[in-house]
Amino acid sequence: MFGSEFTDDWREQHFTGDRKASLALWLYQHKADVTRLVVAAPYGSTSVWQLPLQTLLQLQHLRLHDCKLQALQADSDGGAHPAATAYAEQQQHSSAASSSSKNEVGCLSSLKKLTTLGLMVSLLPAGEAQPFKCLRQLQRLVLYSSPGVVGVHSSVLAGLPPSLTVLRLPWADQAPFSSSLAPAVASLTALQVLHVQATRGCGGAQLNICKSMPQLRKLWLEGRLGIDVVDLLDVLPHLPDLEDVSVSVYDRYVAPNLLQPLIDLSRFSGLLASTPRSTQLQFSWHRVCQLPIGCGQHLFAASVQLSCLKRLVLRTPRYADSAERIRLLCEADWSVGGV
Repeated sequence: MFGSEFTDDWREQHFTGDRKASLALWLYQHKADVTRLVVAAPYGSTSVWQLPLQTLLQLQHLRLHDCKLQALQADSDGGAHPAATAYAEQQQHSSAASSSSKNEVGCLSSLKKLTTLGLMVSLLPAGEAQPFKCLRQLQRLVLYSSPGVVGVHSSVLAGLPPSLTVLRLPWADQAPFSSSLAPAVASLTALQVLHVQATRGCGGAQLNICKSMPQLRKLWLEGRLGIDVVDLLDVLPHLPDLEDVSVSVYDRYVAPNLLQPLIDLSRFSGLLASTPRSTQLQFSWHRVCQLPIGCGQHLFAASVQLSCLKRLVLRTPRYADSAERIRLLCEADWSVGGV
């Protein structure tokens, strides 16, 4: 963690150039002892940070959010020179127009002890197809959208370390997020938490990618998924250990094939019954993705015992007809499990 001189007010106030330079210098001087580093600037901040990340070889937890980076000068040993950090503010102005200055983390391969990484997509090394392949101890990977770079593409997900237990990503590829396009994700046998945000203009998501993950305990899907809630009917039976399910469909316009009526309403009887360990269930959808009339008596049938369920949310967006939610709840048989 930071030294005592950096723990009191670093979150509450903007860092001046001198203060940022002293932080960079402190990190360089204590590089052998730093195991955790979090830099979270205010949203929309244009502040530029010069951090000697490539020298922090003991780093295990790194999170960079809403911040911009510039590479430091390298000394003959390949490390960040203390003099460069001491004059960080002057270098920011002098190198701002230089093409060699990159707003990215180009040193991930040297941080081999990382177990937790939270990073804005814009900070990923440009043109590098497998930026995480060297992080063989990585367990938690959280990627954030950023202005101008809203999400990741399939090439970024290649070479994910098999040790991952938590993965959160914003999807931006024009093809759907699926097992065929992201096989590295589908093969993560230790993954317990998957959170996918489908960004504007992406190809949506295909839930078949979850069928190879019976160990999943938390599944969160949100955004312009291009799917309907009923798509879960074919997926949840493959995920017996799920405890937390959240699906939020933001699509305003949905493909015509998703509007076809579901004839066999009894299929809903297996939706919740297939997740007996669930403690939280949340479904949100647009009015054109409404669950069909009559599904409530199957979805919440008395035979479905959810003794672990503590929280149930059925929600429609503010621009949709809330009567759908009311109708669904009226159909429910509330003698189920722990609800």
